[in-house]
Amino acid sequence: MKINVSIIAWMLIGALALPIVSATAQPAADPEKTFDELCKRVQRGKADVTEADVISLINQARTLGHPFAAESALKLYSAAHPSASPQLILPMARNAMLAGDYRAAAARYKSYLRAAPAGRESSDAAAALYTILIQFLGSESEAFQIMKTDGEKYRGSDAAKRFDIWFLDKCQAAGDFGACVKRLVSIYGDKMEPERERYFHGHSLAWAMESIKRPG
Repeated sequence: MKINVSIIAWMLIGALALPIVSATAQPAADPEKTFDELCKRVQRGKADVTEADVISLINQARTLGHPFAAESALKLYSAAHPSASPQLILPMARNAMLAGDYRAAAARYKSYLRAAPAGRESSDAAAALYTILIQFLGSESEAFQIMKTDGEKYRGSDAAKRFDIWFLDKCQAAGDFGACVKRLVSIYGDKMEPERERYFHGHSLAWAMESIKRPG
């Protein structure tokens, strides 16, 4: 069964575009002016600009619909602060994706995932990375290798699990029996309804069983 990655891509971008709740106080009378001033401060990379300020900029950009302006500031900030924390890298990756800078977004998601523990948030980040690589950068082989290496670790969300079918199809196309079986073990360990297991993954299980029977 083929997965429609383009649908996942637009669902993901739509979710990223939703305003998020922030503990930071909302901008005063003129949100646009507040955003512009903060954007200039981040661009200049002054020592008094904290990661909290940068996250505030990203949140304001999302609320006001200005990911492009924020991205210009973030590029300059990143050049001056190459060792940003994972807590900052993740929202920076989301902003780059909203701004359509998919290469920057992919690089930031990879950087975040190198140190991120397994969990729902990191699994959602992995799903975003898969979407970028497959749908926007045409790097299916890289997406496959990342799923093969770290896919089990970052499979803790529905968004990440939506790529199971795509991954299994690629395993079959590559004749990668081991990777296919490993993923099937995880899938069947989730104990979804038998009807759904057969509908979504029965063909992959049948391929794996046939591969066992096949000589050599």
